[in-house]
Amino acid sequence: MMKARSYLVVLGGVVVASLANTNCVSNVEVCGGDRGKCFCDAAVDCEVVYPTTECSAPTCSLAGVCGQAVASPGEPCTGGTCDSSGTCVANGTGGGGGSGAAIVVGPRPFTGGEHTCLLQTDGNVDCFGKTLLKSATPIPKSGDVALGKSHSCVVTSTGRVECWGNNNFGQVGDFPDIVDQPTEVALPTRLSYVKVASGAFHSCAISDVGSLHCWGRNEAGQLGTGNTALAAFPDVVSGLPAAVVAFDLGERHSCAVVSGGDLYCWGANDFGQIGGPLPGSDVPIKVAVPAVEGVTVGGSHTCAWSSTGALCWGKNDDGQLGNGQVTSSSTPVIVKLDDIQAVTAGRNHTCAQTSEHSLYCWGANSYGQLGDGTTTGKTVPTKLALLVQWVNADNHTCVTDTSGVAWCWGRNHLGQLGNGNTVDRSVPVTIGAK
Repeated sequence: MMKARSYLVVLGGVVVASLANTNCVSNVEVCGGDRGKCFCDAAVDCEVVYPTTECSAPTCSLAGVCGQAVASPGEPCTGGTCDSSGTCVANGTGGGGGSGAAIVVGPRPFTGGEHTCLLQTDGNVDCFGKTLLKSATPIPKSGDVALGKSHSCVVTSTGRVECWGNNNFGQVGDFPDIVDQPTEVALPTRLSYVKVASGAFHSCAISDVGSLHCWGRNEAGQLGTGNTALAAFPDVVSGLPAAVVAFDLGERHSCAVVSGGDLYCWGANDFGQIGGPLPGSDVPIKVAVPAVEGVTVGGSHTCAWSSTGALCWGKNDDGQLGNGQVTSSSTPVIVKLDDIQAVTAGRNHTCAQTSEHSLYCWGANSYGQLGDGTTTGKTVPTKLALLVQWVNADNHTCVTDTSGVAWCWGRNHLGQLGNGNTVDRSVPVTIGAK
């Protein structure tokens, strides 16, 4: 007979309760009647991480559709987060973030500083751009992709995270400076991972119970672990009060939306990108915005959105905040666009998709990344002709249109547009077209 074990309720890495439990008989299972998951560890403790309070059963926290139990805004669902209408909307992911419908018809392009990867509908991943970043071996079938300045990460079909590329700051993991093929990151094996994000030189992954684990460069505290030491081994972000449902990473800062819609940011704040007057923070601080459904992080600016619209803050010298100005702001400003479904931030520009699938972009345009046929920047949203269901951006922008065709435009110095040459493009070109 199995002896009774205690388990720990953990919020943001802080133990807040310890209760008896006799039902822990496997490595990952439900603890008694609680709304969370337990993990039997070597110390015969069963840890419950981030109980999902809005759901009547823990299985709904990663259900394929919203409302498996109670469909609340911010409730996790496979590939995204429930919005106010009960629709599962994809979370933004790193390196500028991708956003759009949770279920995309056709391949999804992900952009990095020097390359692009195309996640095919069968889970295969194809990359183009800088040679180092293409992988010397086949990339495992994946459910999510994230690209940094010069590294790549995927979530495999088995729920593990594998990364490759430049590793000068440990952004790939505890490996040599160059990793030429997908290699598993040393994340806790008792958890499964559902999304990954990459900043310029750091990476984070969210587990199936909503805990956020980060590694890589950390000179500004962008890992959120309470210090500024580089970390080649993943560590849990400290101080978050509930399960993470959306997150994104920038050059030197990171942000996450927790269950219920509160937004937290940490890292560098030289342009006000974490949303406050602080010089910066190595632990998450709450941003003074109403409840949000998603967040996207650019080079040094941040945007968040809900059914009521979008707010942006941080660096604005190229008009990337979309408020008609070029003055940076630590206070969130309203984007001059209605009916926003999702937003994605590039290095110094921003794009938004409406519920009618229209695409608007604004900010820097020196490489043609706004896609309007010019290289003139814009301080307010500018509409493109494409109808889209997925958007991703860095110094170039890529989308999947409503018919399932992938397009890219903008910087192309290393062939990251996937059109067989290295000429920048200021209008959309289909991947594979010359």
